Amino acid sequence: MSIEVISVEAPHRTPPPAATLGAASVSAPRRMRSPSDVQPAAADFLGLLADPNRRRIFLLIMRGERCNCELAEELDLPQNLVSHHLSKLREAGLLREHRDLHDGRWIHFTVNPVALKTAWNALTAAFGPDSLGSRAPACHQRAERFVGDDARGDPRLADPSMAVGRP
Repeated sequence: MSIEVISVEAPHRTPPPAATLGAASVSAPRRMRSPSDVQPAAADFLGLLADPNRRRIFLLIMRGERCNCELAEELDLPQNLVSHHLSKLREAGLLREHRDLHDGRWIHFTVNPVALKTAWNALTAAFGPDSLGSRAPACHQRAERFVGDDARGDPRLADPSMAVGRP
């Protein structure tokens, strides 16, 4: 008896365009999030702003419309680095852009309020004060069980600081 092995290859697909913040389709595979992780919009926002330069750029644009040339000057960063970070923020949907009316070389950026609101809501759902729980650690409950079980005369069982596990 022989077993025939059939190999099936998935058809070649062009990856979808870069995703917007928290969208279902993405250009790169994502790591699986645990059930206790935050919503994708919050995770994407945190990931984008983990870079200090990108965070500084975003905070400046939060104050109002900025030109890419202004950002490089204000932050004392090379223009190509600023452009790189701006493209990441724009691809995520956090920024809107338009060309300068008088000099088309310059691009002006503003924050996309809809994307910011989506990220804010996801962050609030995960990290807002309403998310605080009042759970007691399970190790504390195990220690209390052992303290009451000192019938064998073991001093570790009577002292909660020593209740690491049953001997």
